[in-house]
Amino acid sequence: PQDADSAAEMVGQIEEVLERTATEGVQHLFTGGVHANMASASRAIAADLSRTIGWSLGLVLLVLVISFRSWKAPLVLLAPLVAANLATFALMDLVLGAINTWTSFATALLVGLGVAFSVHLARRYLEEVAAGREVEDALAVAWDGVAPPCATAALTSTAAFAALMLARYLGLAHLGFALAAGLM
Repeated sequence: PQDADSAAEMVGQIEEVLERTATEGVQHLFTGGVHANMASASRAIAADLSRTIGWSLGLVLLVLVISFRSWKAPLVLLAPLVAANLATFALMDLVLGAINTWTSFATALLVGLGVAFSVHLARRYLEEVAAGREVEDALAVAWDGVAPPCATAALTSTAAFAALMLARYLGLAHLGFALAAGLM
């Protein structure tokens, strides 16, 4: 098998056979090879991914709650960020076939980078509302002032991450794809 799911299934079948054929006093141990290593790496990546997603979102939420002194704004800011990360994972699965050790780092990086753009827009909007502008006007002024520099920052970061796709090492190239796609 060339993919982690098939490797995990095969390793599981081998482990079942070892359990069924166990003899008292005799220890069976499957030490692996490439398929066991692939299955083990896949389990480790899944565990790390869950942990890093939880910690990155949790810490960013904490900083936003403290900064905005509210739960409402941070939740509004994080909702599109979570949706964008889910879309990035779906795209990685379609294009790359799986999430690997390198691409699993993308989530924490994208959460940190992505929330920055939202914070700039939200802060500018709140400044305009505090200055007495109506909601629609405040949003238009904030968008007009913040969108061009944020778009430039996103494009320059995307270009830098896209350059990683030229790496000879496939993991690094996949990370470049994940980060470039995630920012766009």
